[in-house]
Order: sequence, then structure tokens, then C-alpha cells
Amino acid sequence: GTEEFRHRFATDGAATWTALTSAYSTLLTGFTSGSTNALDLEIQVPSSTTATSTQNTTVTVQATS
Repeated sequence: GTEEFRHRFATDGAATWTALTSAYSTLLTGFTSGSTNALDLEIQVPSSTTATSTQNTTVTVQATS
């Protein structure tokens, strides 16, 4: 849509997308040493916009043990 930016993530091979918010969220749990898991990130940009300058976004991923 017009002027709409969306961020989403998936942890199941991009089968199920969940919206990212400005709050910290737990995306994955239960990792063990040496294990791996997919984290897909997507940004959807407007189909039209009145913006005349470059738009930027930052996504921070934090891993804890």
C-alpha cells in the first residue's frame, strides 16, 4: 500500500511470517552448542510513496545464552 513499510521474520523456512515490532522479542529458544536454525528477515516497501529521500531501517538481532 501507499506509504506502508513492514518488517517481518520467520523461523520456519519462511512458511509463517510474524511482524517485527519496536519491542524486544524472543524469536527462538532451546539452542544447544553447535546447533543451527534459520532466521529469515523481510522488509516490505510501499508500492508508491511521496518520499524523495532514501529511507533507512535498522534491525538488531541479539543472541544470549
